[in-house]
Amino acid sequence: MKRVLFLVFMCSTLCASSQTYSNSFFMNVHGEGKLFFVKEMKMAHAGGAKARKLRYDYTHIDARDNASITATCYTKGMTNIDSLFVLLPDGRKFGYPIEKIYNEKKRFTWKNRFRAYIDSSLWFEMYKFEEPFTIVVGSKNNDDILFKDSQSTWKRRQKKMLFIQSLVEINKQ
Repeated sequence: MKRVLFLVFMCSTLCASSQTYSNSFFMNVHGEGKLFFVKEMKMAHAGGAKARKLRYDYTHIDARDNASITATCYTKGMTNIDSLFVLLPDGRKFGYPIEKIYNEKKRFTWKNRFRAYIDSSLWFEMYKFEEPFTIVVGSKNNDDILFKDSQSTWKRRQKKMLFIQSLVEINKQ
């Protein structure tokens, strides 16, 4: 009887976690493989030039060796963004050029939309640490902008991303 109750508890826990995260991403068959799209998330400003927030999403196709980050950086002034860096909690730093999508002024805020392609191995590694990683948006003016999750946000986001990444691994061709 205890085993049956334990199995029921485990199944309900797994089902509840997948239901909780199912609205955070979707998976679809793509011409190159399975496409995983992780819906937009927000990261708080953590230092550097004046900025408000960073909103970003991920797209990963299992047949490729990279993941794309499409982001919008909200700044108080025009910023000429040209690079994205990922700083891992162990001190390693990875830099990537960006593809500018658009810059747009809305009242008192500039929206800087861009895309960067990061290595899949880094995408998987970013969520394995107990501490949050830092995203640094670089500009030609040397006005770097830092973004980082709070510890409480990180714990929730890390669980969600590890779940999604486990699905990517399970569904590899």
